[in-house]
Amino acid sequence: AQLTLDEAGQNGLSETFDKESVAQYGLAMGLGDAYGQTGWSIFAASTGWRFMDEPWGEEYHFDDPRVQETVQYFADLSLVNGFMVPEEAVVSLMAETVFASGTCALVFMGSWMINWLGENVTQEFGFGRLPAGLEGRICMFNGLADSIWTGSEVQEEAWLWLRFLGSAEAQEIVGSYGAVFPAIPSGAEAALAAFAEKGLDAAPYLDQAQQENGTFLFLIADNAGEYTSIMTAAMQAVALGEATAADALNEANEEVNDLF
Repeated sequence: AQLTLDEAGQNGLSETFDKESVAQYGLAMGLGDAYGQTGWSIFAASTGWRFMDEPWGEEYHFDDPRVQETVQYFADLSLVNGFMVPEEAVVSLMAETVFASGTCALVFMGSWMINWLGENVTQEFGFGRLPAGLEGRICMFNGLADSIWTGSEVQEEAWLWLRFLGSAEAQEIVGSYGAVFPAIPSGAEAALAAFAEKGLDAAPYLDQAQQENGTFLFLIADNAGEYTSIMTAAMQAVALGEATAADALNEANEEVNDLF
């Protein structure tokens, strides 16, 4: 609230704050997303909520009040309070572009966006730790799998390549370019140093990854395409004020569970 300013310079805590003439929003975040990787899932998970009880599960938990209250909270930040960039603007422009334009004070970005921010944001900015919820700070893990296509005609060669990519030597090479955080600690430290050479202190990302129980897995389940379609529609309905989180997520939860 305090980071949101109207055209008259009043922040969101002021009795005279005008949410119809906002000059700077406190936050830009896309709410209408099925996974909420850099948004609502972070906060829902910090209450102890999870999409499912385990990978490849067959029961979603969107009927849980913890996730419903989380999603409704962010919807209200925009629709009721005027503290968050409207969903329509985030969908059309993307949260990172809104942030780069100086229209908002805060944005949640994955580590893969570090260089983009450094190259495109002209105002002074920095990276910080996530807010702590009831069960501390936690975020969705982002990573790539070492996979070989079963139909490949060069599987042996692919295996050799993957073995190299998983080595400390390769991971440190990747890290030295300061593009992403490799999976091996020495590679991650190399990336941190490379980011620092660009004037970017990306330590909060690594601190989160190294924290005990500081991450949870991206949703792993069958029927991903159908899930994405159903949950995106539900989340967008809430974000646009067309339905409450309780109504939309209860209905969507039944639909995605019926997929199994």
